[in-house]
Amino acid sequence: MKTYFPKLDSIRFYAFLLVFISHIYIFCYHVSTTTSFWFLDKGPKIFAHGEIGVHIFFTLSGFLIMFLAIREFKTSSSFSILNFFRRRILRIWPVYFLALSVGMLVAGGLTTDPTCIHRFWYFLGNTCMATGVAQSDLVALVGPLWSVSVEEQFYVAFPFLFALCIFLFKKWGKKVACIFGILAMLVLLISLYQRYVHSEDWNYISYATVSVLPSLFLGMMLAVGVSIEKWKDRLGLWVRGNSRFLKLTAFGFFLLSLYIKFEQALGVSIYIVVLFVSTMSMILLSLYLPVEEKVTKLQSASRYLGRISYGLYAYHMFAIVGIKHLFDSFDTNNGTLPVLYMQAILIFGVTILLAHLSYRYVEKLFLRLK
Repeated sequence: MKTYFPKLDSIRFYAFLLVFISHIYIFCYHVSTTTSFWFLDKGPKIFAHGEIGVHIFFTLSGFLIMFLAIREFKTSSSFSILNFFRRRILRIWPVYFLALSVGMLVAGGLTTDPTCIHRFWYFLGNTCMATGVAQSDLVALVGPLWSVSVEEQFYVAFPFLFALCIFLFKKWGKKVACIFGILAMLVLLISLYQRYVHSEDWNYISYATVSVLPSLFLGMMLAVGVSIEKWKDRLGLWVRGNSRFLKLTAFGFFLLSLYIKFEQALGVSIYIVVLFVSTMSMILLSLYLPVEEKVTKLQSASRYLGRISYGLYAYHMFAIVGIKHLFDSFDTNNGTLPVLYMQAILIFGVTILLAHLSYRYVEKLFLRLK
């Protein structure tokens, strides 16, 4: 039986929006054309938060992977490594390799780009991005796939570690869970410390595997917490009785994470934890609040866009690069705010169209096989 939480789709869409706005600002807005000191000073702190959107995706991935693995173990007393890989391959690989292949063709292939971009074929794209490669068209087109590389690295190790945990749990009992919990906390602390040490190196902070592990691990820990049987009913009652508090917590801690992200080394490190509190609150609300009988058009739209968010994320740079080139070739005032707004609307529309077509004619074909 498939587990599906429709409200999580809205979270995915809003996470994508953060990435989208950040990339529009970075790739389309021409700082040299503005005379606004306020925009020059505050622009990055307001618009350049794509990393936060990616960390929300990581938290959701860690949560869902662990939640589904625990559910499989509870229902069957076993865990299939082969089925895990089959489901992940069917979900991730078609869009990933389609976007990568088209990106290579559009940009002229590897022969015209001697950078480390070939690592994307082996799910090591994040190690290429961490080197600070030049922003060529090819890098821009496939660059967002770096986060998928990190997730694939995580997926290679996770099923074996989970299977080992099950084996030891059956043999030695709950002590094993405590040991793995301590090890997970240790990895989490090491990752946060690495972010602190490398706080001046944003290429490392943004793309190195160890620096993004906190979000994955915190998502996994949340999944373990909500899967404990004796907590389920109490937690559900608490969430339903404190939904307004959780909504305020989600919004407040989200804003707080935006602020402390730029507060020197400590802020770079701990804002991940603050962001997790926000994401955790949203996940709990999605899990335990009843699904509405009537859904507004905005909710319906955000959930569908969240459902196709993988395509939105994978293809949005194709729309950005293509439309930006189009405007560059015709508009001498390119880079001004009115033109930027026009570009953003067109890019958003094209991105939705590409993601919709991909979901309907590519992803669905493989998802049926899961």
